[in-house]
Amino acid sequence: IRLGVETTTQDATGEVVRTAPVTAGPVEVTAALQRFQGEIEQIPPMYSAIQQGGERLYRLARQGIEVERPARRLEIRSLVLESVEGDEATLEVRCSKGTYVRTLAEDMARAAGSCAHLTLRRRLSVAPFGEAPLVSLEAVQDAPGEVALLPADAALPHLPAATLKEGEVLRFLQ
Repeated sequence: IRLGVETTTQDATGEVVRTAPVTAGPVEVTAALQRFQGEIEQIPPMYSAIQQGGERLYRLARQGIEVERPARRLEIRSLVLESVEGDEATLEVRCSKGTYVRTLAEDMARAAGSCAHLTLRRRLSVAPFGEAPLVSLEAVQDAPGEVALLPADAALPHLPAATLKEGEVLRFLQ
């Protein structure tokens, strides 16, 4: 997170819309983080794929149109400050689906008396895969056949398996 600079998109690709002094150190940032633990409500950003009135919010945002968005309930299971050095802060977040980490960074900075935008987001795990190491598409492309991939149904452990007979496959596909 880059503290002291707010952008239109809440990340480094947006235009700077506000700057503020960075007076918060590790103690103040950690105190601000406590407000965002557990179940919270978050207003989705305008630069998101959520549809409102049949239109994606990011399309409206690109036209300079801002609409009211209802807050959504989500869960921040863990929010740990890894480091604060100057105007850069690093956090580790464990959260429910639907969490906008860019918005979380901005909200946290406001609570600490400044503003911010996300400079880097890296997923360490994705449900339902737990702590299994993630593999990038580039790693698979660079070493085809050497990277162990999970079967496609590993993403759907909550669904029952269906076994089809040869004649049923064609009907299923249609």
